[in-house]
Amino acid sequence: MEVFPNPANALVTVSLPDGMREGQFVLYSTSGQRILSTPIASAGKVDIAVGSVPSGAYLLRFESNGSTSVGSVINILH
Repeated sequence: MEVFPNPANALVTVSLPDGMREGQFVLYSTSGQRILSTPIASAGKVDIAVGSVPSGAYLLRFESNGSTSVGSVINILH
């Protein structure tokens, strides 16, 4: 999974490898709190709006069928 830009301020673009298409992106705080989720169905690249998320470090995970497939740490700066 490729996430850019990192750090981000308003929008994060995520590029998924082949074979990873249905599921959702979930953004978690460092304390494990679920901040937001974005469902996807078939896109290879997805834009996620993070402008309303407070500045800080977060874990972005791609979850499919109740399991986490991949994750990436992102930094949000405003």
